Amino acid sequence: MASNREVSRKPFHRIHADLDIIIAISGNNTILLGLIQSLITQKTIGWEHSSYEGYFNRRTGAFKNRQATYVACAQKLNQIVVLNDDIQRKFGQCAVSNTTVISNPKSFSMTQKSAMSNHTFITCGRIEAEKGYFDLVRAFYQVHQSFPDWKLMIVGGGSLQYKLEKLIARLKLSEYITITGYVKDVQSCLLQASVYVITSRWEGFPMSITEALEAGLPVIGYDIPALKPLITHNQEGIIVPAFNSDQLTAAMEKLAGNLDLRNQMSAKAISKSASLSPKQVSAKWNELFRRL
Repeated sequence: MASNREVSRKPFHRIHADLDIIIAISGNNTILLGLIQSLITQKTIGWEHSSYEGYFNRRTGAFKNRQATYVACAQKLNQIVVLNDDIQRKFGQCAVSNTTVISNPKSFSMTQKSAMSNHTFITCGRIEAEKGYFDLVRAFYQVHQSFPDWKLMIVGGGSLQYKLEKLIARLKLSEYITITGYVKDVQSCLLQASVYVITSRWEGFPMSITEALEAGLPVIGYDIPALKPLITHNQEGIIVPAFNSDQLTAAMEKLAGNLDLRNQMSAKAISKSASLSPKQVSAKWNELFRRL
């Protein structure tokens, strides 16, 4: 009689016999692939799309109660692909050392770029605590005192939208701040703005930044690790000490009041976007496949 192990191997072998590499996309699938790794012969990759904090933050991390399970399964795979050096370092500290860094490519290309003349700040993303939008609204309130013709567009929706709208109303900014809800045509929204602001507490690889760069928008953001591969301070934008609302306000006022500086940073943003083409990123994946 065949052993249980022999019986359990047959379906995986039959289904996946024509594959060389199996890629698990994010978290739960990495765990599942680790659990069956001993039953398959293919090379295995876990492709992670969030930050270390997004997975393991003690309050909000998706795997805050399953870190040991994730680590045990990730260690069994041939490679874990992460989005930046900071994630790689932190994974290494919790014994996931089989990592390599490959960033995401930009999600679209645009022939038209922002004209830099629209007096609008923009941000895109879910309205959740980790995005820091309450900081942004309060900073915009201060900017509004000196630049009353500037507006703020928040592209997205989420569980904290009603609470954020109450803050906006209390600050008497409803005429100047728009929350669009979820939209499909992000490109047209970006073209209506001249400065992108990101106030996230953490990110894995913020695709919204690649989209902003592609539109030619200077970026203002907190000094979090995910921004380091994308924004160099005073080049494509301004990096603000993490969660310092006064300096966030100052950076927004600096760009609101200086069209020449916006234009200079816009040119560098467009250049940075070119380095994030799918062709360049796919070359790194092909190199990994050949190595495995």
